[in-house]
Amino acid sequence: MAKSQKTQVIEHLFEKHWDATNGALDKRLMSLDDVAQAIRECNKLYGSTLSDRNPANFMKDLLRGANASKNWPASVAARRFTGIQRTGDGECFEFIPYRPGQTEPFPDALFPENWTV
Repeated sequence: MAKSQKTQVIEHLFEKHWDATNGALDKRLMSLDDVAQAIRECNKLYGSTLSDRNPANFMKDLLRGANASKNWPASVAARRFTGIQRTGDGECFEFIPYRPGQTEPFPDALFPENWTV
């Protein structure tokens, strides 16, 4: 999968809230503050240079274009979780389980190979 600095932040948040004993997340909804803090933590851990000033655009920018699935962390996809942007009330995004039959984090329903007849 492609690597983006945002990929590290998503993975960092997922791992922070993953309960390996139960095989589940103890927190699925990430706030703007959660994302900003994770950006700062990843900047320190990995020498990243992401700005924490506008976490509201974090998921929007990640989901734009054809590389959304490639930029999603492989470790999160392997546990069959994707994400959806959430807005309002200080929310940023939510980790959600794959739907039945889903094979990639962000299938593009606009491409003919994803159409069902």
